[in-house]
Amino acid sequence: MNRFAALMTATALLVGAAAPAFADDAMVSSSDARKAVQAYLQAHDKANLRVGSATRKDEYYNVPVVTAEGIPLKSFRVDATSGKVLDR
Repeated sequence: MNRFAALMTATALLVGAAAPAFADDAMVSSSDARKAVQAYLQAHDKANLRVGSATRKDEYYNVPVVTAEGIPLKSFRVDATSGKVLDR
């Protein structure tokens, strides 16, 4: 394959791979969003807290955190495309 053909093939692959930043299908699942918040809590010595069910809100997931007794503390937002915990 010559260089021009290789360049055209690579360009076609890149253009085909380009998707809208916030498509209907999240790249991160609700389970992954919960795991991201749990990992964040463990990294900050808050492993005794429990992570609730993640719900999708546009381009992010809303993930509630409660105490061991079930008292609500805070809700974290997790980016639906990257899985990054937004609220800290």
